[in-house]
Amino acid sequence: MSERIVLLTESDHAVLVALVEWARNSRGIGLINTPWSLTTSPRRRGRRSRGGVKFRWCTVVTVHDDHLDCRPVDGPYPESSFADFTVAKPSELRKTLTDGLTIPNQEGVLIEDTYPQHVSTSRTASDDEGDEEQVIVPAYVPAQTTDDGVFHPGSLILAISVADTRVTYAGANGQTIAVTWLDMNINGRAWAENDE
Repeated sequence: MSERIVLLTESDHAVLVALVEWARNSRGIGLINTPWSLTTSPRRRGRRSRGGVKFRWCTVVTVHDDHLDCRPVDGPYPESSFADFTVAKPSELRKTLTDGLTIPNQEGVLIEDTYPQHVSTSRTASDDEGDEEQVIVPAYVPAQTTDDGVFHPGSLILAISVADTRVTYAGANGQTIAVTWLDMNINGRAWAENDE
């Protein structure tokens, strides 16, 4: 029998851990389902627990190097309001993990990724054959508020609550805040050659 090793990205690992925890703790699954959110809640002795995996639909408001500021679109979600919250980008789309580093791709070719200063939505991937300008496809489109005060939502994403995304940001008072929501990347965002 041969062994097979599967490498998981942080995003895949977070989802897998959440699903294993969900399966381990449940004797039946209670679902709190609204049109815009889903919370899986293990049932114990016929009563719903407050634990479980939490998912949130949200719209992107601002795009940062490693995270997104998002606004929930799930008003009936328990314990929440429409206050913005922070969601970590999938690890393969984070700027700080690859900026200036040389990393082998799937074929073993060494690729160096460099990002323009203050930009996290485009990069240059360089190898022995030259440079390729890349962008995230499909793009994270931030929300906009028009001059007349009308809010136009940005890209819709599904976030999952996880214990450790390994992403932090500086709060208003300079304190380090850990990000506990992760973009599940259901739209399949990835780096691709910029055709423009």
